[in-house]
Amino acid sequence: MLQIYCEKSQLQHGHTVLDGGCGWGSLSLCITHKYNNCKITGIWNSVTQKHILKSNASKPSKQTLSKLYNSHDKQIYLLKM
Repeated sequence: MLQIYCEKSQLQHGHTVLDGGCGWGSLSLCITHKYNNCKITGIWNSVTQKHILKSNASKPSKQTLSKLYNSHDKQIYLLKM
């Protein structure tokens, strides 16, 4: 199913992707496995999801994690792969 999303969006090697509300990061991880040199930013607000996504990420040396706060002082996480 994730591959179908990639095909319908005409994703190609080297594209930049914003995965808003990325949940467990399934789409981001699928893209990193199948497409070279894509720059992916995933956004989510769950601490549990942060731990699982970081532990499953395929390129840990090339990822950065940032924590932001929205207007309601809730944490928002950004993962760049």
